[in-house]
Amino acid sequence: MVHTAQIDRTAAILFVALIILQVVTTLNVLAYFPDGFWTENFYHPLAQNLLEYGVYGFREGGELVPTTMRPPLYAVTLAGLYSLFGSSEIVGVLFNNAMFSGLVATTYLIGRRLSPAVGLLAATFVMSDSIFLAEANRNQSDMMFAFLVVVALYWSIRAAERPLLLRHVAYAAVFVGIATLTRAAGLYLGVAFVVLLVAA
Repeated sequence: MVHTAQIDRTAAILFVALIILQVVTTLNVLAYFPDGFWTENFYHPLAQNLLEYGVYGFREGGELVPTTMRPPLYAVTLAGLYSLFGSSEIVGVLFNNAMFSGLVATTYLIGRRLSPAVGLLAATFVMSDSIFLAEANRNQSDMMFAFLVVVALYWSIRAAERPLLLRHVAYAAVFVGIATLTRAAGLYLGVAFVVLLVAA
């Protein structure tokens, strides 16, 4: 049997390789697409309007009209980042790459609760799916949502273990709530969370 420490070292090496791959990919993407891969241009103007005018909405006919089309957390996060680093879509791309790294690391931690080998395999599968790398280089909410869902899953698994610790339930609930504020699909996470706790 491969020693646990050896698998952890392998995972760390793969994680460093992922970071290098992300840097190389992002630099190449930005060389051809200065604002990251094309998007429908939804969150960037929302974040700009929120930052500059305090309105979560779009300009229509010269007026800023509030919108409720999508949950606000990603645009609010972008607005906060823009206030620190400048109002450029590259800021969102870099943030999403950080979310992707966190997604892979958390996936490893989830799998590692079964065994280090399972954690390594799970993280490798996520790293090998090129759609994640593509979405990390797009100024959209997908990577933030995926990261929050995986963190919620991690705490849900911890909450299902015995002895039951209410703080694990609270952490899971908080991340489910935050994910719901990122994408509307998060509304269904609460049902899955409750089923998991009841079944466990």
